[in-house]
Amino acid sequence: MQNASIPHYQFKRLYRNLYNELFYDEAYTLLFNKPMPSDIAMRVATMIKQLKQGCVQPSSIQAIEIALLQEVVRRLLSCIYMPALKGCFTQRQAVLAKVAITFSSTKWLVVIAPSDVTTPQTKQLIQRLRQKIQDERLLHLIELFYRMAPVGKVSQTLNQLLLNIYWSEVDHNMQYHKQYVRFGTHLLIGMNGNKKQALALLKQLQNHIENDITLRLQRSLTLVSSRRGVQFLDYELRTVAKTNTLRLFIPRALVEQQLLRLKAMKITRNQHYYPLHRPALVHLPDGVIVRKYHRDVLRFCQHYQLASNRQLMHTFISIMKYSMVKTFANKYKTSVRKIMRKYNKHGIFCVEEATGQICFMRPKR
Repeated sequence: MQNASIPHYQFKRLYRNLYNELFYDEAYTLLFNKPMPSDIAMRVATMIKQLKQGCVQPSSIQAIEIALLQEVVRRLLSCIYMPALKGCFTQRQAVLAKVAITFSSTKWLVVIAPSDVTTPQTKQLIQRLRQKIQDERLLHLIELFYRMAPVGKVSQTLNQLLLNIYWSEVDHNMQYHKQYVRFGTHLLIGMNGNKKQALALLKQLQNHIENDITLRLQRSLTLVSSRRGVQFLDYELRTVAKTNTLRLFIPRALVEQQLLRLKAMKITRNQHYYPLHRPALVHLPDGVIVRKYHRDVLRFCQHYQLASNRQLMHTFISIMKYSMVKTFANKYKTSVRKIMRKYNKHGIFCVEEATGQICFMRPKR
């Protein structure tokens, strides 16, 4: 929308956009990656009639129509707020890359996690939307979503957009502060100077969150020395004494949690890692087993590609590979040594399929 970038511009008569059947066609294709079937199109047409009559209730229509209606509303709000939120949908890795660059000399850190802040009440969200939207029918419909709609994928997507709209006021207030990043409702603020100066800025931030944007903090914000380190977006951020720069590390506890969640190992009484076979995979074809392990490892390595302590990444890879070998040994009722002799060539574990080899590859260092 061409007026979206105009400050204090108020949008009117937005509700009538919900009568456009083409918007629902596009929403269906986006959500389900296929054209809308005729039976669902008929149900959407019925819902549009109810919207025109002002008698639609989210609780009275089926989940598929709710999903489409929420997606149309989300796209409508995105058009209005996108200029103001253009930095709010940055990918996680981009946020962390910014941290690695702009926080390198930070002395003090403050982390605000979702659990530290109460979720805004529906009335607060609607009041914030009312600053830019002058259409009570649309605002009432959004309020109905929160009160009555089942929580699902689309509802969460709409909720994430509304939370970004709400939190954008913090972004605006922190524009002067170079060491500030936000990913959803995860915030990281870096401060320099002495501790007294940092505490004064911390108090100013806390007052702004509680009084200006009316969010209640579950706990007082804490100033942490960068030498002690904090956790942010699954990384540990800590200043290395040798170089006096902030670095990103893989937390050992999260590596253990991931391997335990995958049931790829157990921790012995002596706190040693012991790889395990995965019974749930034994009945699968060989190629599927290898692909499953490879995807799990690749996902982990991409998640922590900015980490300085790569040795933990290779620990994860080694345990996963040994778990995979044990899974094959259990499947064929043989020994680990025989499986390695059969499938492991030049350090790479491969199985044969009709389409060729499927390999568990060690990511490059």
